[in-house]
Amino acid sequence: MSDVDRFMARFGRKTTEYKFYNGEVTVRFDKEAHIYYLVQENGTLKALDSVSQVVHIIDKSKALVPWACKMMMQKLFTLVPKTVTKSGTEAVIMPYADFEKAVQDAKTAHKDKLEDAGNVGNHVHDWVERYIQLRIGGHPTEEILSQFPFDPRAENGCTAALAWMEAHHVRWIATEKKIYSREFQIPGTMDGIALTDSCTNPGCCGEGFKDHLSVIDWKTSNQLYIEYVMQVSTYEVAEREENGTQYDDAWIIRLGKEDGEFEPWHLDREGLNLGWKAFRSALSLTHDIKALEEYMDAKKVARSAIKKAQKAEARAEKLELECAGFKRYKGIREPRCGCRACAIKYVDKKWLNNVLCLQLTAGEPNEIQVVKPDEGSSLLGHPDDSKLDSRSGGSHTGESSGNGGSTRSRDLMRDLLQAAKGT
Repeated sequence: MSDVDRFMARFGRKTTEYKFYNGEVTVRFDKEAHIYYLVQENGTLKALDSVSQVVHIIDKSKALVPWACKMMMQKLFTLVPKTVTKSGTEAVIMPYADFEKAVQDAKTAHKDKLEDAGNVGNHVHDWVERYIQLRIGGHPTEEILSQFPFDPRAENGCTAALAWMEAHHVRWIATEKKIYSREFQIPGTMDGIALTDSCTNPGCCGEGFKDHLSVIDWKTSNQLYIEYVMQVSTYEVAEREENGTQYDDAWIIRLGKEDGEFEPWHLDREGLNLGWKAFRSALSLTHDIKALEEYMDAKKVARSAIKKAQKAEARAEKLELECAGFKRYKGIREPRCGCRACAIKYVDKKWLNNVLCLQLTAGEPNEIQVVKPDEGSSLLGHPDDSKLDSRSGGSHTGESSGNGGSTRSRDLMRDLLQAAKGT
């Protein structure tokens, strides 16, 4: 099964296929996750950075952090109950646990507000798109004009869109059009393409014009941001790259959800060029940051592997000195674990009443040789042919020397074994 087949098996019902450059380029779009995938020539899939994702690299915290604090403050005021005292003053009297819960609940106020605003914006976009489709198809619009969204804020946004269309004699060519730049591998969605005329308001249209081919982008945010210019500029470049279309200008229209008014940004060729230049810088920074993140992720993986190996080595060394079953081991049977502690206990137990000699094999400190000396030999001397070798760290062999020969104290034997252990 190819990558495409596996992808389709998992996401096929959630993605839509789009063709560009006369069918030479195929892009699939996962609307739920808002991810574009390029179907490459070898059948593999490549996740793409969309226009909106790239412009999000611009820091808006200077405006959003105070706004988020304001949202939390407003929600906290609604959650904390006020009490009127006997003197007539307002006070807050509540258990600390309840106050703590109110603060925790208020922390999500900005997310709740964003989610609500997003829902309203989606209602506006959906209604406007259906209206434009009817206009493009030459169908009557009376019915849809009588079916505004139920939410008054969404209705205001739709009213603002209609007001802008009327003021600029808009003739629609396309709506919700997918774009893709093969050179920069950037996908996105244009809200619309239309022919527009200038209005009579000099604050909106500085100069008069007629039948301008324009890129249109709707916004339902509370204010307009500079990255919106970067977005529409990129849409225009991608369209020109694929189809050779020369656009005259672009419109970014903020649709007021509270007052039903529209706020336009009209971009001429100079504005579009500046927006595209800024977008390329953002795109380059996005790629550089992604490459740096991948580099650091590889470093983290390598460091984690080293730490894991070091821990495994430390555990192995610990088990070599003292295995997990050492405390339970009685020293009666010959140990097979390989740790020194059990070997020492075995020797201590088995040869407690015998004459013992300890020889460490040169260059192999983990191997302990327990040797039974012949009669007349010195305490530490022994013949080579009497070695009882315990190979592989603690597998001891040999027979008991009985009661004959010199005896040695338990403490001295332990000292020698401990010296062997530390070698």
